[in-house]
Amino acid sequence: MRSQGCRQGYRRGAVSARSRQSGFSLVEMAVVLIVIGLIVASVVVGKDAVRDAEYGKLKKTLVEQWKIVYDTYVTRTGVPIGDDPNQPRYMVNGAEFAGNGDYISGGDMSQAQYPPAICEQNVQPIGASTCDGSAGRDLFTLIRAQGIEPPKTNAGEGHNAEYVYIGPRTGVMQRAMVDFVSLGPNTPWGTGNCMEISGLTPDLFSYLAKSIDGTPDANSGPFRQKGVATGNTGLEASGVSVNDTSAYGQSLPADTYVSGNREAQEPTVTGVYCMAQ
Repeated sequence: MRSQGCRQGYRRGAVSARSRQSGFSLVEMAVVLIVIGLIVASVVVGKDAVRDAEYGKLKKTLVEQWKIVYDTYVTRTGVPIGDDPNQPRYMVNGAEFAGNGDYISGGDMSQAQYPPAICEQNVQPIGASTCDGSAGRDLFTLIRAQGIEPPKTNAGEGHNAEYVYIGPRTGVMQRAMVDFVSLGPNTPWGTGNCMEISGLTPDLFSYLAKSIDGTPDANSGPFRQKGVATGNTGLEASGVSVNDTSAYGQSLPADTYVSGNREAQEPTVTGVYCMAQ
């Protein structure tokens, strides 16, 4: 009898064990899904933190340091970069401004031919204003004449107005670049003396806009996207004027899609950061 009872107990235990091993309970599945979700979330947060740290370095090294250079130049000379202190026009590269037909500066400036931008020597940034190619009119020569050295960036000596970073969509290297230009009245994306920052992916542009203006919008505050008018009410007003299937070198409205793939090098835009002086 004992032997038969043991055998029956063994069979009941074996059946019970097999039942327990037949699948996960809802509670166990929920726990697994929660753990997977936490792992995925931590990876995403980690990637975002790394990206934002790199964007923060670009902002500090390139944008903020070149703004300091500009402000220092104005403090030392009383005029913007490239202007003539003896006959000031109060515009970037003002020494090259021939006047508006009536005055050397001032008066009706709406039809005036503004001077070209001041850029790194022998470089024409994609998406930026036309640079002054005259001898001695490059950015480094002009600031060094006032005892100001260009900031150091990761692009190396001689490329101090540039910063190299990794595009967030494809991992392809991108190059942001600074120049200075004076924009006349009725320019939709800003007026006055401005810093242009070309070579910005939409993601980087939004980061800079939010950190400078408090909003990632392309058309409000002192930092705007070149080519996007203030007061737009369409899709461009809420973001950057490209999309995630655009390719490098293209500038398209946000609601226009092109043939291509998401592995193409990311498109870039130009930010316009207008100075206070």
